[in-house]
Amino acid sequence: MNDVEKLLGDAFHAAATTAVDERRQPPKPAPVAGRRASWIAPLFVAAAAALVVVVAAVTVVPRPTATPAAGDQVRVLPPAADSYGVQMPVVLRFTEPVSAPIVNAIAVRVGGADVPGRWRWQPGNRQLLFLPRADWRPHSKVEVVAAVRGKPTGDGRTFAADLSFSMSIGARQVTTVDAAKHQLTVRSDGRVARVLPVSLGKPSAPTPRGSSVVTGKHRTKVLTGGTPGKADFYRVNVQWVVSMNDWDGAFAARWAVPDIGHRDVSAGGISLRPADAEWFFGVTQLGDLVDTPDTAGRPTSPTWPAGL
Repeated sequence: MNDVEKLLGDAFHAAATTAVDERRQPPKPAPVAGRRASWIAPLFVAAAAALVVVVAAVTVVPRPTATPAAGDQVRVLPPAADSYGVQMPVVLRFTEPVSAPIVNAIAVRVGGADVPGRWRWQPGNRQLLFLPRADWRPHSKVEVVAAVRGKPTGDGRTFAADLSFSMSIGARQVTTVDAAKHQLTVRSDGRVARVLPVSLGKPSAPTPRGSSVVTGKHRTKVLTGGTPGKADFYRVNVQWVVSMNDWDGAFAARWAVPDIGHRDVSAGGISLRPADAEWFFGVTQLGDLVDTPDTAGRPTSPTWPAGL
């Protein structure tokens, strides 16, 4: 699991942290003086599974605020993904903890209008997330402006530059798994794009039940599970992995092709035929919704804390 996938997984995990009201000041971390901080916005994984990051170099200096260097500006490394799903969060990451309240200086807009929602600090006060009260509007552009220049971060430090970035929301894409029929259906803006046969978790390792959000994409990934040294242990390199919340999600299972569409033999994930897995990987966006309403596994983590 890479840092981006872990960040998104934590964001969607109910036990990750407790939501805080935007007017409250987060707990004060240990002092750190005269350091450089970076904010990383949520442009993450393209269809090619390349890591996509928007970086704004923000100099943090002791008061009074120094003039920001000419290099303190927003840049994209490499080109951003085309679009994201309707539940993709806005994620801001700091290399140093922030102990001062700053969310009132950050605007999130779609079509020029402010979007109601809630900011959420992750443990350690280095990551700040935002999700709107309702899903993002499909085919919209989300713009974020953080007017933080000169504002304190805490412990005698201030920001020396503002930050702005945008991300594009694509189709409202929902994948629904029908355990009884051993198939999944992908709908894009309400229209069926494709129906694929699947093999789900076997009785001893059932697939999680509920609603999930796509949090990661990997062309190849090593999946492990069970207890080392025991009969249930496995370690396998798989292709076209689409991760969801805190579980492995869907992937190509070449060894299970005879069972796909007929029997449930996986260790909990959604097994697909290789060609189908490649197609699903290609059309899936980070932030897309995946529903597994009639599987027999544990409940999935809520997509966002209750009470948003």
